Amino acid sequence: MRKQTASLPITSQEAQDARIKNIIEISLDFSVMIRVLSKGSSAMILKRLEEIFSAIDSINDKADYDHFHADFCEWFMRSISTAEKRFKNGQTKPSRACSYGQAAKVLDVSAKVYVYYCSQPSPEAARRLVPMLHAHWTLP
Repeated sequence: MRKQTASLPITSQEAQDARIKNIIEISLDFSVMIRVLSKGSSAMILKRLEEIFSAIDSINDKADYDHFHADFCEWFMRSISTAEKRFKNGQTKPSRACSYGQAAKVLDVSAKVYVYYCSQPSPEAARRLVPMLHAHWTLP
């Protein structure tokens, strides 16, 4: 027989935090970059995106966003490396520091999902931020 335990209801802040974390995790999957990055990179990137997206509402113009974007990409290049790749013929491609383009792809896709598709941090902020995003894709 299973013992029942009383569970405390979650707060609205805990629910919002979980929602944001799920959005960011999904956006990382959309970028398709995690498969080429070293082990443990996903957790580091998730944490960093949570930190920077918590401050994205304070961005007011394109110059601010470009600075925000460059800061993330510089952090990414210093902190994240590619995974070593082993080929069927026995050769290996060694791990190396990530490029600015790899960093930009992760942020651009994540920001597009977070801001454009999920209207975060608020619908009003999303409307203001969308024109600043570096990833501009049109829907069919």
